[in-house]
Amino acid sequence: MIVSRFMAYSLQHKNIFSSTTSISAIKTIYYSPVNSFHLKSSTNQKAVTKSEQSGSDRQIQVSFGEKVKENTKSAWYLSVIIGGVAVTGLMFYAIFRELFSSKSPNSVYARASDYCINDPRVINILGEPIKAYGEETRRGRRGHVMHSIYEKDGAKHIRMKFYLQGSRKKATAHLEMKENANGKWIYRYLFIQTDDILKSVTVLEDNRDVEV
Repeated sequence: MIVSRFMAYSLQHKNIFSSTTSISAIKTIYYSPVNSFHLKSSTNQKAVTKSEQSGSDRQIQVSFGEKVKENTKSAWYLSVIIGGVAVTGLMFYAIFRELFSSKSPNSVYARASDYCINDPRVINILGEPIKAYGEETRRGRRGHVMHSIYEKDGAKHIRMKFYLQGSRKKATAHLEMKENANGKWIYRYLFIQTDDILKSVTVLEDNRDVEV
């Protein structure tokens, strides 16, 4: 009977020991360093992922800002180019109008000078060949033709003076033209005056008493 009690006591303590061992083993497995490492690693990965996401967001914002700046610069350069082209176009238009328009002072001068050079009366007075020129500069250059444009009685008028030089004499040409109803310049008068002592005048056109 004593033996039976001893065996029962042994079996009871053996079961308790086994239970305690199992709980310790579970605790050991649950709180093991390996599992702790895996938890820390997972936390670090999440932090890295959030950092990468915030970094990518900042990169997107920076790249967007750079694109906006580049687009602004491109628009500015384009506006400058368009403005330059417009100004150049206006300059060419003004030059073309000045040189080739029938109403421009240069066209009036060319027409009047040809008239004088080819007129037999002027040839007889000045002698051939005859050349026409404008005002002389201090350096002796001849270019600008003195003229004035004004409006009278609702019609445009132009007055002009230029010079003629022949083989015998020099003369000064004076003219005034008026724009008629058709928009064309019509002579009101055109005459030359010699530059010698006599200052003789030869009238080539005189329409002042005629409505043109």
